[in-house]
Amino acid sequence: MEDPGKGRIYVIRPGLTGIGISTSISAETEIIGSTEPQSYLCWEQEPGNVTISAKADNVSEVEVKVLAGQAYYVIQKLQFGWVTTDNQLVVASEAEGQKALKKCKPPADDIFTNTASY
Repeated sequence: MEDPGKGRIYVIRPGLTGIGISTSISAETEIIGSTEPQSYLCWEQEPGNVTISAKADNVSEVEVKVLAGQAYYVIQKLQFGWVTTDNQLVVASEAEGQKALKKCKPPADDIFTNTASY
């Protein structure tokens, strides 16, 4: 951890579904960045409850109780419908998160990303 007084959150999109589709990731009202297939975002978060949301054609949300010095892994899954692309966020264990990270790369420089990717 860069700042031991904060927690670290990873949003991981390990699948190839939705090539060419990026999804916007927010924590509360702050835009963190966007994910693409086989990419992830990572940021440090103050302790407390935080709602993480991802927007495709739908909005998916999960709540994470962040503790200082801990890492949290959220896996994003995309599914195609007849007309829409839906996404789902799921809180994962550390083992699942680390396995998914091995399939991914940090996003390219994103003009909308205001936090660092690790």
